[in-house]
Amino acid sequence: MRQIKATLVSEPVLKYFDVNKDILLQTDASKGGLGAVLLQQSQPVANASRALNNAEQRYPQIDKELLAMVYGCEKFHTYTYGRDIEVQTDHQPLVSIVKKPLWMASPRLQKLLIRLQRYQVKEIGYVPGKFLYLADTLSRAYLPTTEPAIEDDVVMIHCLQLEESAKQSLYEVYLQDETMAKLKLAIMEGWNWPIKKQVPFWNFKDELYLRDNMIYRAERLVMPQARRRDYLKKLHVGHLGMGKCIERAKQSVFWPGINGDIRQLISECSICLRHSTRQQQLPLLPHSVPELPGTR
Repeated sequence: MRQIKATLVSEPVLKYFDVNKDILLQTDASKGGLGAVLLQQSQPVANASRALNNAEQRYPQIDKELLAMVYGCEKFHTYTYGRDIEVQTDHQPLVSIVKKPLWMASPRLQKLLIRLQRYQVKEIGYVPGKFLYLADTLSRAYLPTTEPAIEDDVVMIHCLQLEESAKQSLYEVYLQDETMAKLKLAIMEGWNWPIKKQVPFWNFKDELYLRDNMIYRAERLVMPQARRRDYLKKLHVGHLGMGKCIERAKQSVFWPGINGDIRQLISECSICLRHSTRQQQLPLLPHSVPELPGTR
């Protein structure tokens, strides 16, 4: 990804749009606003900014950054629609999440990615914030206008149904679990843990999001440590095989190493061991010894 440095040493002057030149869109999101600038040959063609409404201000940072990208494409629709465009952002996790299958993203990110699909974004690249001068400035000195928030009405469906009392009990465990508290903070404010890659959830950080004060990975509820053993038993109800239990887990719950825990549980299940299929040992069928070579 090439880095385009738009300088602010002198007063920025908008240039005329040239249909024969490549388009570069730089976007950024701050705590309270969005900024986007359209560039050609390192010179600004158009810029825009707006404030986040009350609902959008509570979005995780990755949602805000993708919202800024969608805002920039739609704001400059006259220039961007039907043309190959290159987009730059200073939020590195966003670069990887857009390359993954759509179902792996959170419901809100899915809606934003679908809105982005009508534009021919040939490349989304990461640029450090110190080189994203214009977009960063616009996102911090934003105009006081807002837009309606995306309605988040997706209903999560799981194969493990929870009663209301069980949900409340699980929520209380969430409040007491230190790892879940850190995860919530990381999702909302960015992954700045000191141990970073040593955190078990680090490899899935782009796929985690908050819903109803609980953490999900795609459609799967992230289970706190204290309840994992209980839900392993629920996954194994009916003494299903290893493949069926793992498939059931993929539709309901998640934690790092869940597949290994399922294998361990089944390997220790006395009922599964007693009724597991074993290769039948057939008796030997001897034959008479031939009198001459080649007769048998």
